[in-house]
Amino acid sequence: MAVDGAEVCLALRDVLSSRAFRGLRRLQEFLAFVVSETLAGRGEHLKEHTIGVAVYHRPLNYDPKLDAIVRVEAVKLRRRLHSFYEGEGSSAEVLIQLRRGSYAPAFSRRYDPPKRHEAEELIGKGNYLLLKFHEKFILECMLVVSKSDRSRLE
Repeated sequence: MAVDGAEVCLALRDVLSSRAFRGLRRLQEFLAFVVSETLAGRGEHLKEHTIGVAVYHRPLNYDPKLDAIVRVEAVKLRRRLHSFYEGEGSSAEVLIQLRRGSYAPAFSRRYDPPKRHEAEELIGKGNYLLLKFHEKFILECMLVVSKSDRSRLE
């Protein structure tokens, strides 16, 4: 199931307002810029020079070979996104990923809804070993299991 632009915008809002991105204005601007450019159909034009000029206010004659600000910040952005999705955003359905070698983000779902239903049924039956082989669902299943454990304690 494809991710639509409205869902991406909501996911972006969640990422940018998270603790992982709090106070990091330039990284917020970087992510917002590349997401909006990609949604506008200009993802293939996202180059180091373009980001340097638009986000980091480098002059038009900016040479990325001499100033690595965009590459350095892209590494930081990837780390922050990973940290967000491992922590505060662990239950986020829509993921924004900035893969190495590209400045155009990819948008995906954490899980395919029909597959999630199948995984939840397996959990309900207590069949955790089958889930072990469904790599996509391991984190989601752990979350569901931990929620059911909490509800039993309450």
